[in-house]
Amino acid sequence: MDKIKSAWEIALEKTKNVKADRESLKEREYLEQGKKIISAHLDNPKQGDVNSSLKKIAKNYQGLAKKGMVETLLSNLTLPLTDFTSQRNTLVQQTFSLLFPDSQEVAAIFAQLEQFFNRFAEDRKSIQEQIKTQYMPKLQQKAEAIARQLGTEVELDPFADPEFNAILKKSLAQFDERYNAVLRQAKDELQRLI
Repeated sequence: MDKIKSAWEIALEKTKNVKADRESLKEREYLEQGKKIISAHLDNPKQGDVNSSLKKIAKNYQGLAKKGMVETLLSNLTLPLTDFTSQRNTLVQQTFSLLFPDSQEVAAIFAQLEQFFNRFAEDRKSIQEQIKTQYMPKLQQKAEAIARQLGTEVELDPFADPEFNAILKKSLAQFDERYNAVLRQAKDELQRLI
């Protein structure tokens, strides 16, 4: 009969041929250091210059640190659903400009992204209004039915209606996913350039 192995024993078996490579550990360390520099910068942009922080890293590892910086910046580039994300996107763009001041391609992509984000906000607002307009007759019927029951006129807010919110949520999720697909392409292009 087979012996039941613990998770620890299984993990040891799977990793018995894996050797810790000092160089790969060092590379991972500098990649993480780059991520931490950018995270600190995004939390407090006035804290210091990212390029001066990068220069403090050994020259042969600066590329890895910069790669970590780019990964963190790209993960913070999102659709502008709130004022915070809009401001964060602006900060990400400014930080890319600091890291790659001579790259016309990076500047061009961010110019396109700025237009893309503006269009996203306009289109998202328009979709919300369209759905609200389409739903108003149904909401009016609900208000009339409640008014007949209560004997007094009732005004309903569509955003307080669960059915309206479900329709709106589903529509916006589909809309956001289409825009996220384009944003992923832009991120891939930025990654490729760097």
